[in-house]
Amino acid sequence: MVAQGTTGKIEGTIKDKSGAPIAGAQVLIVGAAYHAVSDEKGYFFLNNVPAGVVTVRAQYIGYAPAEVRNVRVFAGQTMTVNPELEARAIESVRSR
Repeated sequence: MVAQGTTGKIEGTIKDKSGAPIAGAQVLIVGAAYHAVSDEKGYFFLNNVPAGVVTVRAQYIGYAPAEVRNVRVFAGQTMTVNPELEARAIESVRSR
């Protein structure tokens, strides 16, 4: 169990460039085991994130991953991060 006062929460909404929410996007903290999946409104949350500075990455098939760096997590507080994903063409890999 994590001691109270040493962790915070990160929440936000994953949207595309047009502002439409992206359901099912993976959200994670780079270099840590914290991850979540956005709901039908694009909303996600990560609980019990250790206080400090982290990078939040959002990714979904058909979109380029987006990172928000230098997110400061304060103990007992909720930080809001709203990554925006940009659509990209999916390349097929052909075997020889």
